[in-house]
Amino acid sequence: MFDRSEGRFDGQDNLSTGQGHSSQGPPPQYESSTQSRPTTDSKQTAPPPTNQESSSRIQFASVSFHQGDRIRIMQLSVEICDAIRIAIQDTWPRGIQQERGYHGSWEFKMRGYPWLSSGDEAIHARRLTRGILSILHSFGYVLYISTDVSASSGDIANLFFRHQDPAPAPCEWFSCMFTKGDQLRLIDAPQDVVNDIVGTLRTYTQSHEPYRVSGVYGIKFSGSPFAASGGDIMVSRAMVMQLFEALERNGFTMFALIDQKYGGSNGLETDTWHISRPLDWVPGAPVYHQ
Repeated sequence: MFDRSEGRFDGQDNLSTGQGHSSQGPPPQYESSTQSRPTTDSKQTAPPPTNQESSSRIQFASVSFHQGDRIRIMQLSVEICDAIRIAIQDTWPRGIQQERGYHGSWEFKMRGYPWLSSGDEAIHARRLTRGILSILHSFGYVLYISTDVSASSGDIANLFFRHQDPAPAPCEWFSCMFTKGDQLRLIDAPQDVVNDIVGTLRTYTQSHEPYRVSGVYGIKFSGSPFAASGGDIMVSRAMVMQLFEALERNGFTMFALIDQKYGGSNGLETDTWHISRPLDWVPGAPVYHQ
């Protein structure tokens, strides 16, 4: 249990349990606990291990996705853990089912399965990830590397962050989701950026229209550029570079590329791009990669 007065975590795997359960089938069982707490009250929820290193030392943190429904964080403060909890509740409609300490990390178990989702829930899963990235960025944690460091089939994404002081400038965010081999969904992109991307990629496009989820715009391409073979692979690379140019014209740059789909949907789900732009960026200003 965490002692706030001492600022330490004793390593016990305490469990916090919300009400209800997923309609998609029973999740793996947690071990029982006599200290269960509702996740809706962050003041009563045991926080994660805290990075206790001196401010003069380089500090790293980790966020990882597991199985179909879990997020684990390491070496982040109680304040950041609380902010991440709020971000999860704001972006994932089903909310949090349970929380617990897990071998030096703090684990959030979702109601439902964001890493197995499809359709509208896949949009919310991307917003969930982007919400966590945005919170960490606001506290000065910049993505250091996204890497596969585990052979476990249950490990989906492993993100490592480096702390910067002062924190980088505040940013606005959106996401690019590639799906079904031939579709791009722009999630929460500014309308002028949507218009520029649609115009830039028009020669590759079969159709485009607002998606049924508010704030999302869909583009369907001719052929299957994200499942191409032979010479078509190079055509898809040229298209992607034109997309890069449209993003940079509008001040946006890549913050994270994450494969956040458990099992990969038969190979037709690719990386999701999470993209940011400083709030004070103006047309003609340089674009700096983070």
